[in-house]
Amino acid sequence: MNPEELNRIARHEAGHILVARHEGFQTNDIIITAAGGQAGSNARLPDAPIMEYASRRLRVLLGGVVAQCLDAPQGVPQCITCSIKKVDASSDWERAEEIMRFLAHDHIYHDNGGGVDPNDELRRISIEYFSYVQKILETNREILEEITKFVLSKVNSSDLMALAYPPPNRAIVIFDQEMQSYLSRVRNVPFPEAGKR
Repeated sequence: MNPEELNRIARHEAGHILVARHEGFQTNDIIITAAGGQAGSNARLPDAPIMEYASRRLRVLLGGVVAQCLDAPQGVPQCITCSIKKVDASSDWERAEEIMRFLAHDHIYHDNGGGVDPNDELRRISIEYFSYVQKILETNREILEEITKFVLSKVNSSDLMALAYPPPNRAIVIFDQEMQSYLSRVRNVPFPEAGKR
């Protein structure tokens, strides 16, 4: 794994874990392997209504791709198009698309959105949620950078070559407790109210 790819993975997972904390999910860890990374969070919000849960989960899924595209000179949409070709981002995007279709269906058929083209509604939701996740990450930019650097320091302090030629199930795990000094400082960005989006 080259340094550029490692930096991308660290930033991607930092984006997920930061947005997960912002959205009220219990965060667990970041795992780095030779195949990529994974940010672990408890996927449940026991008291949240289904539409709120779906909305929050969608934001977490988008956190990784949006994080790695914040500084893209060509703009976020083009960067996202390139980013989702990566295995980790592609998987996130597939799950995000399922939730976007669910949200679009609810709006079209339950919120008097009859007559709205489903593709137009999916496009609107995509733009709205990307913009909001971007705002969360920009508001917490310093924390995003700190988590990314911390993950990289943990990987670099381990045997980096072991990631290139790992024994079975070789992984570097950064536990939630190790990131609390960063995650406890995440600032809230209110989701726009309906009708003001």
